[in-house]
Amino acid sequence: MSDSSSTALDPKRPWLTDERQLPRHMNWVQTLFNPLGASPKLHFTRAWTLLFMLQLMIIVGPWTIAAVLNAAGGEGKPVGMFGVYATPIVFIATTLLSYVIHSRRLLDAGKIQLLAVVPLIPLIIAVVAFMGAASQQSAQYDERFEMRQDYLANPDAFRAKQREKAEKAKQEAEAKAAEAEASGEEGAESQPTQQGQGRSGPGAPSIQTLDQPMGPKAETVLKNALPTIQMIMIPLSALVAIWSLMWVARAPIHMPKLVYPRDGLVFALTSFHGRLSRKWFWVGVVGLAIVGGLFAGIGMGLSAISPVFMVIPLLVIVAQVAMSAALYTKRLHDMGHTGWLQLVPFVAMFGVLLLELLLIMGFGGFSSPPSWIFAVHVFAALVVGVTTLVFFLWVGLQPNDPEDNEYGPAPDVIPWEPEGAYA
Repeated sequence: MSDSSSTALDPKRPWLTDERQLPRHMNWVQTLFNPLGASPKLHFTRAWTLLFMLQLMIIVGPWTIAAVLNAAGGEGKPVGMFGVYATPIVFIATTLLSYVIHSRRLLDAGKIQLLAVVPLIPLIIAVVAFMGAASQQSAQYDERFEMRQDYLANPDAFRAKQREKAEKAKQEAEAKAAEAEASGEEGAESQPTQQGQGRSGPGAPSIQTLDQPMGPKAETVLKNALPTIQMIMIPLSALVAIWSLMWVARAPIHMPKLVYPRDGLVFALTSFHGRLSRKWFWVGVVGLAIVGGLFAGIGMGLSAISPVFMVIPLLVIVAQVAMSAALYTKRLHDMGHTGWLQLVPFVAMFGVLLLELLLIMGFGGFSSPPSWIFAVHVFAALVVGVTTLVFFLWVGLQPNDPEDNEYGPAPDVIPWEPEGAYA
């Protein structure tokens, strides 16, 4: 009994003292995709290492292969372009999975699960920067496209117009320099030098570049804007990695009075049958808001590049409506009501819109609506907004029904059992 190796749970890992941390008890699907479960230290560390290696491989792999191909006289550009497009996708996917594994580890350690959003901060900042870069690149592409069209239509007139603009800019600069010299402002002596540098810098567009054909807009904008994501996410994610390894992974196990939900997030967002507790309803609402807002933002940024990408925010809206309907249906079931009751806000909206239509048609029509119709619009918006808010709070704040009803058993929780919690 004094031999520690004879009592070790795993001879290869003698430091393990909790049977739940054994690798054979780890379910990779639950660990990576269920944010409402719990994961001990070793399970979290293994999942974190997998995500880190995926990010490292997508950063180093394509560029290394492209460099080797170029050095060997081959064509490494396609591999490099693959890295440009694949790196942001891998980083976004692994960051979302990182939120899941952090949420499970924090629950196991008895910490605030809201801290699991920390790995999402680099992604949110990167997406915002990407949207700005994509919008700027799109505007530059449109401007260059219009200039090229003007040049191709009449090259001589375009050159004359550019010379006229350059001469006008030169005269304005000289006039400002003369005014500064006459007024005796300090630093006037340095003005001509600075202005001369400006005139010799990037002034008129290069005619040679306008002769060259332009690539597709979506490809050009994405190629220039996508690197923004990894340039921001790589250094910020490195800081998050230090926090994850030094604090999250080392947080002690919180034992033993955890609870494990009977129903999962997939059930909450996809099933229209059964009942849902108040806690799970709010988890679903917050999750839909975060993930839906993230993907909608990506879609809006890409839609500035090409109208084809407008399908992304549309799909996000459709998915959010369907999943919200599933949340409301099961929550209403728990309250003893039919799921069709969630149509109340829509009935109110339809009634108010119908009233507005009747008022407009009865007082001049759409061609000459009455002056007071704006007040009616404001009142209608208030009625719909208040009705929706009251209904939402009523559903979200109503206590759970501890008794079984016609829609199924009560959505309670069961005591945490190690075999089930990590299965």
